Amino acid sequence: MPAPVQPGRLRRSWFERVVLAIGSAVVVTALAGAVVVVYGYWKVGQIPVVDVSLVEPASGEPQNYLIVGSDTRATLEEDAADAEEFTGENGEDPNPSGSRADSIVIARVDPEGEHIDMLSVPRDLWIIPPGSEDHDRINATYAVGRQHLIDTIQEVFEIPIHHYIELDFVGFRRVVDAIGGIPMYFDTAMRDFNSGLQVNGDGCVLLDGEQALALARSRHLQYQDGEAWVDDPTGDHGRIQRQQVLVLKAVERVVALDLTSPSRLNQVIDASIDHVNLDPDIDFDDIAGLIERFQEINDETLTTYGLPVEGYRTSGGASVLRLHEAEAEPILDTFREEPASEADEAPAQGDPAAVSVEVLNGSGTQGQASAAGEALTYVGFQVTGTANAEGLPGPTTEIHHGPGGEAGAQFLERHLSAGADIVEDPELGEGQLQLITGADFTTVMQAPRPADEGDPPAPAAAPTTTVDEDGDEESGPATTVVGRTTGEEPEGITCH
Repeated sequence: MPAPVQPGRLRRSWFERVVLAIGSAVVVTALAGAVVVVYGYWKVGQIPVVDVSLVEPASGEPQNYLIVGSDTRATLEEDAADAEEFTGENGEDPNPSGSRADSIVIARVDPEGEHIDMLSVPRDLWIIPPGSEDHDRINATYAVGRQHLIDTIQEVFEIPIHHYIELDFVGFRRVVDAIGGIPMYFDTAMRDFNSGLQVNGDGCVLLDGEQALALARSRHLQYQDGEAWVDDPTGDHGRIQRQQVLVLKAVERVVALDLTSPSRLNQVIDASIDHVNLDPDIDFDDIAGLIERFQEINDETLTTYGLPVEGYRTSGGASVLRLHEAEAEPILDTFREEPASEADEAPAQGDPAAVSVEVLNGSGTQGQASAAGEALTYVGFQVTGTANAEGLPGPTTEIHHGPGGEAGAQFLERHLSAGADIVEDPELGEGQLQLITGADFTTVMQAPRPADEGDPPAPAAAPTTTVDEDGDEESGPATTVVGRTTGEEPEGITCH
């Protein structure tokens, strides 16, 4: 006998119950989605906007975002536990004349192609700002005003800026904490006494806001090489590459989160409200659209670039960076609306693989020969060994060559950002080279300076290539070689 039907209730078939369940789920999901959208509009509307003049983007075309990491102390609470990290021991702002742009990044977002190109601009780049006849560091233009920095980027690099995002130190740290930290792999222990970075060993590390900021700001990195601490001598060059790795991992973390959750969205936006500035045209639709488009961020969807630069000492004694304009053109073209013509492209460079060199540490800086050898190897030079030079530390970097080694020595010298004196050494064999680092040694560049008239021809050019998703090789732009990174995750290990 079938079970009695309770008064006031109807018995439904299996099919009817399934339909009702699906319908209920759709209704609940739709209501939740509406709540998230309304909530998102309200919360994003609380983030301050800045009045800046930008280029109107063409419909459906890629857009350039200028992203600035500011060192402003304006939002720092004086009694905060970490106030000295930003203001110094005496509590005074070390830059009372105005904030500086600690990090400058141009991100070209192509939603249709689902690709992001990211260019890091060294803060010490020596340029002539618009309306001035004198050189200055590019990060100093931000102290004049946001618009001055935007105008400088557009005039000096001929790159249109469509959107502007600014985040200060405190905001960066709080946003990282709001997303639950950034998981990163380190292949060895690393530290920086200036920024406060402290990673005690290799493996996966979940960086909280404080340590992520310390890694992003690290210009005096030391890493464990065996039992000794080794200095990364590349300063801002190395910092830029580490920042690019950090940004990739941070984006991976963000897209993996359920930002449709009001509680999670609340945490992220609350952390940003007092520490982020946006241009008026960035709204919730932009943010939600980007998150939807870029559900997977990896080496195929994000390409990072650095500018080819060389170290330079100004007449006033300041240490800055000068841009190699010819080598930079193919990189800058990636972010322009109208790339330069083929006639303006940089001439072919030599092939570092044709040059063998021994690296000797003549400066006394611990680990410098090893670091320089690693950078030269990355570029493609054949490093035959590293050691300490005999005698007292020298002030100037030198390249010694044996008979027939002049062309290789000059080619190598053009890859050194601070240059070097070239010395013929009768004690060296035919074609042998020795790089002896001095106190002025800075770093190695992948794109060499142009040869002077009368220089012997460099080794045959070898094009830089990348492999696309179909396995086809494509020409790739030359970028500046920078310093020690955190290392790649070994096969089978993924940090979450």
